[in-house]
Amino acid sequence: RINFLAEDRFDLKFAGKELARDMKGPTRRSWEKLKHLGRYLIGKKRVVLRMKWQRAQKKLRTYSDSDWAGCALTRKSSSCAVVMLGSHCIRSGSSTQATPSMSSGEAEFNAGVRAASIGLGSCAFAADLGGSLSLELGMDSSAALGMFRRSGLGRVRHIAVPLMWIQDAVKKGRVALFK
Repeated sequence: RINFLAEDRFDLKFAGKELARDMKGPTRRSWEKLKHLGRYLIGKKRVVLRMKWQRAQKKLRTYSDSDWAGCALTRKSSSCAVVMLGSHCIRSGSSTQATPSMSSGEAEFNAGVRAASIGLGSCAFAADLGGSLSLELGMDSSAALGMFRRSGLGRVRHIAVPLMWIQDAVKKGRVALFK
């Protein structure tokens, strides 16, 4: 039910993800998290999303962030992405990264790749509807931005090779980066 609510309520994305992870092996702490979220929902029963009129947009801005080794048990990081069309938030998400990251730069890079793929998918959807949008990806990590802009692994040796497609997309101009 939390995941159902989280589709329209951006404030529940992370909590819904964490509770879903706990469903594999629920503990007393899982129950405490659920009660905490229930208390939060009692105080915030309704969220109204207002999308005021704005001019036609040419850019889709996607923001990403991660918490390096945020899970105390698995040492896996969480990634988040927010997709904005002008001042309207059209998509957001939170997910646990598949593998533990060896550095904060790697965690941010993984989060950025996921956010870029969500943004490129949104641009493709807009193209299917007859629109034309360019993608800008923003993140706060200088290390990850450096990994996006270079060719190859550089001195970093523990990045998954299948994620390196993003470097080609940046070079070809399909994804613009900003800090």
